[in-house]
Amino acid sequence: MYFNINKRYCAVQLLIGFTYSGNGVIPLSEFITLLGNRIRQLRKEKGLTQAELGEKMQISQGYIGEIERGLVNVSMETLDKIVKALGITLYELFDFRDIDIDEQHLEKETIIEVHKKMLLERSLSEVKMIHNITKEIVHTIDNNK
Repeated sequence: MYFNINKRYCAVQLLIGFTYSGNGVIPLSEFITLLGNRIRQLRKEKGLTQAELGEKMQISQGYIGEIERGLVNVSMETLDKIVKALGITLYELFDFRDIDIDEQHLEKETIIEVHKKMLLERSLSEVKMIHNITKEIVHTIDNNK
């Protein structure tokens, strides 16, 4: 699934089957990161800590942190709680005009999260081996610059 972020009209439109082309269409995982950043921005504007927002929503501070880092896909029920706890509208929540959408950074974060999930499914010895191989590749790239 992909989301179309139309910054001019602040519209969020669910799209299925589109590819990432740098034209405003982003994968769901990147949209979740963008939404988390927006929630963090609004929470700070309201002068709330993660713990205070969590208390208003009756969820843990840790879960608020996961939402803000884009690590979880937030349910509609949780979005409703966020909107009510922050005293905003859904329109305000999805108003991304003040969020700098750095598409390369979002794509990089997404790739890193995918690798993290893959590594967590491996044994410690496999993770160490992958880490050593990665260090060698980075070293080779740095030396060829």
